[in-house]
Amino acid sequence: MGRPVDVPRSRPPRRRRLAAVAAAVAVLALALGASARLRGAAPRVSAHGVVLARVQEGTFRREVRAAGRLVPEEVRWVTAVTAGRIERILVRPGAQVEEGTILMELTNPDAVVALLQAERELATARRMTLELEARLETQMLEGEGSLATLQAEARDTTTRLRAYTAHEGLIVGGLEQRQTEARAEELKERITLGRRRVHVLADSLRRAGVVHQDELHRREEEVAFRRRQVDALAVRAGASGVLADVPVEPGQWAPPGLVLAQVVRPERLKAELRVAEAQAKDITLGQKVSIDTHTGMTEGNVTRVAASAKDGTVIVEVALSGALPPGARPQLNVEGTVEVDAIPGTVFVERPTYARPDTALPVYRVAEGTHVAERITVTFGRASSRTIEVRGGLRPGDRIVVSDTSAFEEHARVALQGDS
Repeated sequence: MGRPVDVPRSRPPRRRRLAAVAAAVAVLALALGASARLRGAAPRVSAHGVVLARVQEGTFRREVRAAGRLVPEEVRWVTAVTAGRIERILVRPGAQVEEGTILMELTNPDAVVALLQAERELATARRMTLELEARLETQMLEGEGSLATLQAEARDTTTRLRAYTAHEGLIVGGLEQRQTEARAEELKERITLGRRRVHVLADSLRRAGVVHQDELHRREEEVAFRRRQVDALAVRAGASGVLADVPVEPGQWAPPGLVLAQVVRPERLKAELRVAEAQAKDITLGQKVSIDTHTGMTEGNVTRVAASAKDGTVIVEVALSGALPPGARPQLNVEGTVEVDAIPGTVFVERPTYARPDTALPVYRVAEGTHVAERITVTFGRASSRTIEVRGGLRPGDRIVVSDTSAFEEHARVALQGDS
């Protein structure tokens, strides 16, 4: 075989290599530019998915909103006076009742037996009082009769002594005269003792009468108490109104003090609002309140603010001054708006969902004449339930996004597609 022959290769011209490199650089530059334009482009957001509000200037009304319910101004709690078993419930909630309406009947044989025993003891005490009075009256009569006999005998003895003295010529033995004088002295002492005895009997009769009258009075009070206990087994409303609640059932044992029913005056209602403890500090007595019953509106004023909080809320009572809307009734859920104060010449806007008082936060502002919302920093001040004060970053007439912006918060601006 012959030896291979080397064939010399031809190199591409230098100009062609430079052209290829330039083309690659151009393509890369175009790609980088397109990428940069893509990264800087504002994402499109449907204008129907966001809520816009316009910044205003005027009287800024600070309000506190809270949920609550309507409650009666007058509530009559009907409680068990006498322990007993609930036999029958005669009236159900919602019925109109009067003061003497019997709501339910209770049974307690022990209370009935106690009344009978008290009445028997009262009758015995009355009989004993009559017997004592009769006995003492008899002793008084006996004592007065004995005294009258002694007094008559003493008068006879005195008359005989006077006769002996007046007729000195009368022949009377000395022994008989001395005996008559001794008899007169004895009768005098017996009369004194008889009078003391009658006085003692009269005093005893008076004292015994007082003691037995006190005993009779005590027995009569016990009978009256036992009778009230038995009468209380028929549970009455105690006031006119509407029976709002009966939290017991037949057959249940009711100890004294157990709540058996609730009677209210439905035409006299007030509102109880549960205000967040952080907002309750701004509420004072007399402030105006608007109450929304979901069927109408009525007005009122703050009459009481609870001194302590419970479960993060403070109870605020509102006296209603306006007419009650249709369907207003006890325990109806309502919403109240308390007007804390009104500040004129203030720049404010509808409160964004994320805005907090006295803070600086990013907000999307819609540039005038465009559909692009740019993120800027806004300083907020005092807040109300629906509006908030603007202290810096916005001017009256500006429009901002007040709905949730967490879906596009990483972008400096967004385009509102379909914004009008």
